[in-house]
Amino acid sequence: MKSLIKLTTLSLLIAISANAESNTKVANSVDQKKGNQINTDWFKKPQARVKGKLMFIAGANSAKKRDSRIDQASFSTKGDFGLSIFADGLNNDSYGADIVFDLRREKRSSPDFIRAAYAYYNTEDYGTIKVGEMEGALEQTILDGRDIMGATGGFGGELFTFATPSTGTLSYYQHAGYDKYATKLLYQTPTINGFQFVASFTPHSQLLGSRSRGANEDNNTGFAGGVNSKNVMVRRVIEGVASYGFNTNGTDVNLYLGGSVADSSTRNVAGASAENVRSAKSFLAGLLVDFGDIQFGAGYMNNGKSLVRKDLSETYGDAVNAAVSYALGRHYVAAGHMASWRKVEGGKAKANISSVTYEYKAAPGLTLFSEVNYFNTRNTSQYYNAAGNATQTTRGNNKRIFPGGIRENNKGAVVLFGTAIRY
Repeated sequence: MKSLIKLTTLSLLIAISANAESNTKVANSVDQKKGNQINTDWFKKPQARVKGKLMFIAGANSAKKRDSRIDQASFSTKGDFGLSIFADGLNNDSYGADIVFDLRREKRSSPDFIRAAYAYYNTEDYGTIKVGEMEGALEQTILDGRDIMGATGGFGGELFTFATPSTGTLSYYQHAGYDKYATKLLYQTPTINGFQFVASFTPHSQLLGSRSRGANEDNNTGFAGGVNSKNVMVRRVIEGVASYGFNTNGTDVNLYLGGSVADSSTRNVAGASAENVRSAKSFLAGLLVDFGDIQFGAGYMNNGKSLVRKDLSETYGDAVNAAVSYALGRHYVAAGHMASWRKVEGGKAKANISSVTYEYKAAPGLTLFSEVNYFNTRNTSQYYNAAGNATQTTRGNNKRIFPGGIRENNKGAVVLFGTAIRY
């Protein structure tokens, strides 16, 4: 009997041992298979989203002077189409990529229609990092009067598609180191107690994936005419913005301080060597106050002597802007003003632009708008006709920093109306 019990016990032990060994082999096999596969437990399934805007604009102007490109009445279209691919992680992080195509009709002759293309990674604790073709920290962060204007943007919109300012005036609110959508690296901290900091670095303003593509896209700083035409770029652009937002008695207040520095870069053209052109240094400030249905925004920009020739006692141009808006149901009204001034050889070149915009939300995604702008751009006659040893050609070439326009004072009204479709 004892022998039978011993035999039975031994058989059970052998069976248990064999089963355990079999389970171990199966587990090891499963672990080995898992090791050969990509672990997807740390992120959720990627998603895609399409968004964009189309604007159809009709305009007329009563400008005192018009160049050959501008009719008294004309039409324009603009818009963009964007595709976003993104996914959320399991630890309050996310990542993705965005690409935006420019649908502006005037860009039909451009080598491509890509406006922006970048990838990003965001964490709740450490902030966001972006790399690719996009605008810099100043454009992505600072809010001011431009951001509450409706229709095409008023003084910051499309009025000079339909009229011509005086050559040499700072007619756009643009800092000296602006590099459009050049390839760059951007970092944005998380918001801590209302504070946030954003910084970006651009190697070269003509770097759009490749230098040759950037050159074809004419991705310069806005210089045009004579010696400066397509010859003055910026490189090693560093931008930084500090912002602070808070709420008091139901009113949201946002403050912005920022600046940029950049080295000048020129092509090998007589009279335009890099050592003869000053580097770019700009300071900007912005304010946005939200009272609910009423918003107020204002901005200040100082460019000093950025990117002007060292042998000329000129400045790039400074500017201020302010605007107020009111929303009532489907209606949105805004009014604003921008003023700029810059020192030139013969005096001061000035621009004053006043705008009133109106929007009506006719249906989801469909907006009807109208806009009235009045501009007055002043350029001293000495700017192109100063006495001295300079010839007429060199006087014109050396001073034409900004896009071509009328070589005398100009003023007038620009009326725009149209539709905007957002999806």
